Order: sequence, then C-alpha cells, then structure tokens
Amino acid sequence: MWIAKNEATGEITLKPKDTAEIRRKRLDALMRAIAENPLPDSFLSDASRQNSPPKNPFADWTDSPAKSPPKRVMKRSAKIKEIT
Repeated sequence: MWIAKNEATGEITLKPKDTAEIRRKRLDALMRAIAENPLPDSFLSDASRQNSPPKNPFADWTDSPAKSPPKRVMKRSAKIKEIT
C-alpha cells in the first residue's frame, strides 16, 4: 500500500502497490512506444553537439591579498591583551 499526504490540503491518498502483471504491462507499453517512435539518425550527432569545453568561470579571477581587520577590532584585541 502506498500512502501519500497532500501537505496543502491534508488529504491522504491510499493506493495499492502495483502487481507484477501491471509492471510488465507498463514496461511492454514503454518498449512498444520506443519501437514505434525511433530516434532520428541525427540525434546527438557530432554536428548537433557542442564539442568545445565550457568556459572557465574563474579564468579572470586573481587572488587578492587579505585586507587587515578594521581598526576597532585591532583596538579591542589590544584591550584584551592588556587585561589578561
């Protein structure tokens, strides 16, 4: 038994699990649909693909030196040193 709850309405739905026969029928229907609708020969051909690698988003990035902390932070740390 599959149990589902709709969070918006609070409705609870109970559904029996599929039997082996139902799963087989669904799989057969899927395979039949694939056989009846084959993909074109140009599907994922080299001409339709983008064979170049994606652009590096960090190509222009440079590592900048770390900034010193604000003066007020330095003063607090100095006061803490004096107390201890």
